[in-house]
Amino acid sequence: MRSQGFDGAGIRKVISWRPNYLCYNVEKSLAPKFQFLRDLGLSESDIVDAIVNNRYILGFDIHRSLVPRLEMWESLLGSRERVLKHFKKKTWFFCNSVEKRIHPNLKFLRDECGIPEERVSMIVKSRPRFISQKPESLRALVVRADELGMPRQSGCSCGHLMFSTR
Repeated sequence: MRSQGFDGAGIRKVISWRPNYLCYNVEKSLAPKFQFLRDLGLSESDIVDAIVNNRYILGFDIHRSLVPRLEMWESLLGSRERVLKHFKKKTWFFCNSVEKRIHPNLKFLRDECGIPEERVSMIVKSRPRFISQKPESLRALVVRADELGMPRQSGCSCGHLMFSTR
């Protein structure tokens, strides 16, 4: 980790969260993840920040977890630059399951709430955490918005209303 730009405090922080990282094979498990992050265009300091802020990143499989999350967030946010901005700063950003949270929430908003893809995209771009909450929480927020009489196709987007009623 030192060779990747981590200082002692950063190493202690990451290892205190996930001590089993010390047991990982450097060449097979860790080096490919650092290379993946470099290939995304992250600098050494960006990689350190991203790993410190996304403590589980080194435990994810590149092809089964990281690439699908990256592609999903790129499609939602519209650009890799936006994805990387959030990824470097948000501790939750790459931790949520695409299959268990993101896709069910997108499907619910589109299919059950009738919110067009463009509006969902607008909400996610301004508040990406909105789409990554537990599906039950999102459903409860929609119920609350309905109880308040807010039409789903009104000028006030569902996401903005839901955040203001918490």
